[in-house]
Amino acid sequence: MAKLFLETYMGLHESRIGHMPLTCNPGMRNHEFTIPTDASAQSGFELVVGENIIRCLPRANCGIYFKGWAQGKTEADSTSTSPVTTLTSNASEYFCTPDRRDEWYNVKMFVINDRS
Repeated sequence: MAKLFLETYMGLHESRIGHMPLTCNPGMRNHEFTIPTDASAQSGFELVVGENIIRCLPRANCGIYFKGWAQGKTEADSTSTSPVTTLTSNASEYFCTPDRRDEWYNVKMFVINDRS
């Protein structure tokens, strides 16, 4: 089975700190996901406050998207979903997480099979 490896970082997207190398901002968490073989399957993880950047190691046939819901609500009440972003197999990719406000107060990222 194919695996997708993710690392989360904090603060790299803030313009006031400039373009700092990742070594100045050590990773917060590392995740390993089995890429679903079924297009309807998905696995995900909830991001904690401060996890602002996600680094995805290269992997073809894989996509990610974010889901958000308001403070005090549950994931079942979520109304906000981002478009699916297809990953490539060429180089590491970096993604900023949505700003945590309103319907994006809680953020969860999902990994799906994407052969588009």
